Amino acid sequence: MAAMDGHFKILVNAIILLLLPVVFFVLFASIATRLLITLFTNALMAKFNMKGKGKQGKRSLEKTKVYGAIKDGNMNGDEAATEDIIRIHAAEHLKHAPQRSGGGGHKAITQD
Repeated sequence: MAAMDGHFKILVNAIILLLLPVVFFVLFASIATRLLITLFTNALMAKFNMKGKGKQGKRSLEKTKVYGAIKDGNMNGDEAATEDIIRIHAAEHLKHAPQRSGGGGHKAITQD
């Protein structure tokens, strides 16, 4: 019976370790992600990246007042939120916008 309790504790600890990244994402990224989903369509998000650099001619989200408001709202509403966490999750959300419904898909870059 004691061996069963030991196995149960190992199983519970393994489940907790597997779920920590999911919990971290839900707690820290969900505000920024929900705001992006609310404010932007996938087609509009597909036209942005964080820096505005690259061959696809995308605009910089970091330079917009909307991003400043998203960042300030996150940081005021959550003491644990940092600029880096918000930037990483916003960038990841923008990165996948073209693949989501209405995002237009990834465009092939052609060399002239």
